[in-house]
Amino acid sequence: MISLDDEEDLFPGRPIGSIEPEARARRKVSLRPLFMGLLVLVLGGGLGAGAYWLSNTDTRDIIGLLDVGDQPRLALQMPGRGDAPPPATPAPGNGGLLTPPGGGLPSLTPPPPAAAGGEAAGVAPMPVTPPLKPEPLPQAATPEPPAAVAAEAPPPAMPVQPAPRNAELAPTYASLPTRLTDPKPLAPAPLEPLLRQSATGLLPVVARDGRQPWKTYARPFDAPAGKPRLAVVVAGLGLDKDATEAAITKLPAEVTLAFSPYAGALDKWIKKARDMGHEVMVMLPAEPVGFPASDPGPWGLLVGNPPEENIARLEQVLGRGPGAVGVLVPDGAFARSAKLAPVLMALKERGLMFVGEGAKVEVDVPAAAVTATLGIDLFRDAIQARLDGAARAAKDSGSGLVVVSPRPVAFDRLVGWLDKLGDQGIVLAPATGVAKQTGKS
Repeated sequence: MISLDDEEDLFPGRPIGSIEPEARARRKVSLRPLFMGLLVLVLGGGLGAGAYWLSNTDTRDIIGLLDVGDQPRLALQMPGRGDAPPPATPAPGNGGLLTPPGGGLPSLTPPPPAAAGGEAAGVAPMPVTPPLKPEPLPQAATPEPPAAVAAEAPPPAMPVQPAPRNAELAPTYASLPTRLTDPKPLAPAPLEPLLRQSATGLLPVVARDGRQPWKTYARPFDAPAGKPRLAVVVAGLGLDKDATEAAITKLPAEVTLAFSPYAGALDKWIKKARDMGHEVMVMLPAEPVGFPASDPGPWGLLVGNPPEENIARLEQVLGRGPGAVGVLVPDGAFARSAKLAPVLMALKERGLMFVGEGAKVEVDVPAAAVTATLGIDLFRDAIQARLDGAARAAKDSGSGLVVVSPRPVAFDRLVGWLDKLGDQGIVLAPATGVAKQTGKS
């Protein structure tokens, strides 16, 4: 507050006491802007909170909140009984089955009997109609069972489902049975008179005295008269040690073994096979179906190569397999082309035999056609079907040849099948025992 002395000093010339009311008027604060600001803050905060809640709330929840009062009505509106309260005592005879909603569960017990006076609680009893008994429907005459059938036949039994194959029982090379007969080694091979030095090494040739490698290195075989012969050739050996050992030591000696030219220590494998009584062949890599996705390798014979290049690759392969009786050519584009003829001529000049399929042999070279092939993607039943088909073909034509891939499942089915081959009147022969020379020179 301003005193009178101060007033005189601060405002000279003005009446004393006139300043304080004006100062007080100036010091009054208006609360309206403050209230307006608070109102804006409250409204703004409320709207922001509402917007935040709406943005984070599922639309279905909002619809549910808006439709709270619109609930489905499951009450059965009966005429005259819609919302009326249930009667104290249900009408006799209906059992309470038409009790409106809210009247409790219908009673399934019959009404109590009437009193001795004939009335119960003042209500006259209604006559009870006995339930109608349905008349029996006429039935067709049942045929009498045969006199031979004394009792009712049992229902047919469900077929036995095959149990899933246990992976632990899958055939392996070690699980194959051991050969019972003692091996009789073949004569040492190769022989010097049947070899000739070339730029690629020693190659087989016909000896000066006329001996041919395919007969000299063959396993001795006496063909029984009048009996069909069937040969088995295991292809692609030498790359897998376990498969090669199993083929040499556990398959019958009459089985011919064909080795891959890309196998390491091929001369040792061939010697071991001949010591166990097997005659051997060498695989001739040739252009297969699907070339170039499936490549036969650097020594592969191709349809697009000139004959000289294919003959040079043939000599590379023959130099890898000393003591072989011939070559096995897999089926494919090359085996079905005209480029095979020069290769057959080279084999004839060197005294070797040819085993293959899909080609017409037009050269007078000892050859054997393939009757069946057991690939690497066959199952037991498929292998058995192929073997049985080859046996039937051998009976029809007098001879046949089966090519088998070195797989445990193929060896497992082959061993059991060979044990029963004699029961069918078929003789197991080496590949040279089914070779024929029916081509044109």
